[in-house]
Amino acid sequence: MGCLCKQQLAQLGPLLALPPLSFSLPPAVAQLAMSLAAGAGGAASASASASASAQASAAIALGFPSLSASASAKLALAAAAAAGASAMGVAMLSANASAQLSATIGSINAHVPSLMSLLGLNAAALSDLSLAATLSAQAQAMLGISLGAPGAVAQLEAALSAQASAAASASASAAMSASVSAALALSAALGINLALPGAMASLTAALSAMASLSPPALTVPPASLASLIGILASIANIKSGLGVNLLAPNAAASLNMAISALPLSALASLKLAASAQASATASAQASASASASAALNAALAPLSLSAMSSIAMAASLTAQLSLLGVATAAVGCPVCTIL
Repeated sequence: MGCLCKQQLAQLGPLLALPPLSFSLPPAVAQLAMSLAAGAGGAASASASASASAQASAAIALGFPSLSASASAKLALAAAAAAGASAMGVAMLSANASAQLSATIGSINAHVPSLMSLLGLNAAALSDLSLAATLSAQAQAMLGISLGAPGAVAQLEAALSAQASAAASASASAAMSASVSAALALSAALGINLALPGAMASLTAALSAMASLSPPALTVPPASLASLIGILASIANIKSGLGVNLLAPNAAASLNMAISALPLSALASLKLAASAQASATASAQASASASASAALNAALAPLSLSAMSSIAMAASLTAQLSLLGVATAAVGCPVCTIL
């Protein structure tokens, strides 16, 4: 965790030299890509799944499903902030967490405005290219062959058809409330096992420590920063899924070659089996005790939405930049004088 160095950010300069991007994914192919992306994380190990199930039951018993709307919003942001801080190498509960977060957010405020010219890139084309990259990567993971290989589309159709019924039955048991999902994400980021005795006390103490954090506010307009993060995420995904680095020389030629290798018309006519949605209305909403729910609402009340949002967005930005080779520099870097 450190300064988002302006010298590192200068590596993104070649993006401004790209010729105008024009690409649109056929709607049927875009839907297929989004479906594959949504199901990408479904293959968890049995032991991990059993552990998650135990913690989800504990979260329900602790009263998470009956949180107020404002408390649920804070819980989701706190989970995103804690997970993001952890990914940046910041222990949210450590004594120097505020100082570490201040260094990164301060450097974002100072240097990221220089990247706002990237908002001139065609975000819609980049988003569709990113979806194409996701489709290519997921097909490669499922089939073990390139999507452009002979017979790959037919193999993909057969594989998706075989998975449809399994996915339908799995979805019935995987459903859980957003607040329970956020509780699991937050506890994982903070290293708290909700299924163990004393979990509520540990979580309350952790939330109190998070409420005391005082990072500076982001001064970059949130909508602009969110758009920038979306563009960087698309560029990183294109690099990962299509193997095209838009920062490299001749990136436009490489991109055209990668797109021409995708069997887009065959994919657009691919027939997907409708996943029989099991009508399981048994979402285990156990009646949590009123005292547990009240304690959670009280523990979440002091959290600052602004602080949690700043941390989460800073983490998201640095994560996408790191995928493009732009790393944070150690505090004390001689180039930047803001810290």
